[in-house]
Amino acid sequence: MAIRFFKSSSITTGSKSSKFWDQTTVLTVSADLLIIAGGGGGGARYGGGGGGGGVYDYSSFSFNPGTSYTVTVGSGGAGGVGSTASENRGVTGGNSSVVHNAGTRTADGGGGGGCGSFVGKNGGSGGGAGYNINGYQGTATGNGTGNNGGIGKTGAPENCGGGGGYGSVGGNANSSQGGNGGSGFTIPTGTSGLSSFSGKGTASSGGGGGADGDVSGQSGGTGGTGAGNGNWQGVGTNATMYGCGGGGSGGGVGNPSPAGGNGYAGVVVIRYSDSQAAATSTTGSPAVTTTGGYRYYVFTGDGSITF
Repeated sequence: MAIRFFKSSSITTGSKSSKFWDQTTVLTVSADLLIIAGGGGGGARYGGGGGGGGVYDYSSFSFNPGTSYTVTVGSGGAGGVGSTASENRGVTGGNSSVVHNAGTRTADGGGGGGCGSFVGKNGGSGGGAGYNINGYQGTATGNGTGNNGGIGKTGAPENCGGGGGYGSVGGNANSSQGGNGGSGFTIPTGTSGLSSFSGKGTASSGGGGGADGDVSGQSGGTGGTGAGNGNWQGVGTNATMYGCGGGGSGGGVGNPSPAGGNGYAGVVVIRYSDSQAAATSTTGSPAVTTTGGYRYYVFTGDGSITF
């Protein structure tokens, strides 16, 4: 809103203070953003674990009243499945973002898990590698950066790397199992108590890597909290928490081409002091809660907000 003053004045809105003398100004709202991107899907047929989505943790940004700001929530990447080896890699999770006065803040989706001799994909955290002769894993990209995926094992047993998580790198495969997924991001106190986060205290963990189904005694890697586990011969399991990666599948004579597990979608939280007015309008049906001195808007799908 615009206000014209005809004498010296001091006004504070949120964290911004200004003095005026016969001039027009726009008061801004200062709001915190928690942005979590979608997790990557696990690879199929000797598949690496999916990487966790990127995270931006409650950084404060300014917004003008009366302007509609776009919120984008990244989807979880599908587990790999297809008729060719390259199609068996997991799908990278979708990016999450919020438009604000200075531009757009974006968290990158988690990288899809590799498969066979294909590397994991790059993302907020990288996907785990298949049993790659070069041992390369997916790497973390620059937006909401997490960690690299794990390395697959060269030679029998052909076990695969775990997906990277926000908190740690994905585990490397060894001669008895696929790599474990990297640890995730702990949802901040206050937010974790919101109904939208019931049972979801951790986000953006990496999925476990798959194991060689042609070699007995092998096991898939364990996913980080909320992420999918890798499997031996069978399908990788799906992630169950925001931004977490799916598990990689096994492979071999018992089940030649099982699918990878799906990554879980991201989430965007906007919070600001409850001493300020509620948003004048929203789209996308965010959950709205006022608690602990803050007003929270939790978006689990695309939408917008006007302060």
